[in-house]
Amino acid sequence: MTDVDRLADQLSIIKLQSLNQELTSGDESKAKAAFLREVEELNRLTEEEKKKQMEVIHKQSSGEGSQAKGKLWSEQEIQALIKGVNLFPAGTKDRWEVISKFIKQHITDSNKGAKDVLAKAKDLQKNDFVLKMEADKKAFEKFETQQKSKVTCEAQPKEGVTSERFEKVYEQQIRETGTNPAPWTAEEQKILEQALKTFPASVGDRWEKISETLPTRSKKDCMKRYKELVEIIRAKKAAKDAAAKKK
Repeated sequence: MTDVDRLADQLSIIKLQSLNQELTSGDESKAKAAFLREVEELNRLTEEEKKKQMEVIHKQSSGEGSQAKGKLWSEQEIQALIKGVNLFPAGTKDRWEVISKFIKQHITDSNKGAKDVLAKAKDLQKNDFVLKMEADKKAFEKFETQQKSKVTCEAQPKEGVTSERFEKVYEQQIRETGTNPAPWTAEEQKILEQALKTFPASVGDRWEKISETLPTRSKKDCMKRYKELVEIIRAKKAAKDAAAKKK
């Protein structure tokens, strides 16, 4: 993601309008200074946010309000836990034991058992930035993003410097495996069902269009989920038919 994309995504409309005026003022040195100033400020805020997140993690690791009080969690263990929770979703046999072993495979000196893992996962779930997948943008957020795009389309500099951003867990999974193994949330299910109605089988590139409505899911995920739903409906119908015959 370029610095321009980051500014468009994170600056307020008012700030973007102000920056746009400076970039189109005709003064090249002034425009460059204004652009670099905003990028530097954005980087500073990003670092502050990262530090705050790490502070919360370390507080949890110290056992504050945790059921796993007494056992400290390192940053590496927490990252392994987050990955394990997504790799082994609810319904996995002996899930917490499996995740515990997964952590120990990656962190050789880890002493966290299934109970420790379960308690820590519950603690982390209380903090949106850790395990809770980012929900789809609300209507106002979408509108604001569209407005930002209009403002910044004229402010595109000739040279863009790429910069890093924090990759979400589901993005990493989709990039590496082409699928997001995390359980489907109620919100994702609702969006999928609406997309299936919006884009019927007669629509070309149907599954590409459906997956575009779900940033947290790939085309493969959507197709697989649809097949699962079809099987569930068939199973329910068969069960009802069998019950009706017995009467």
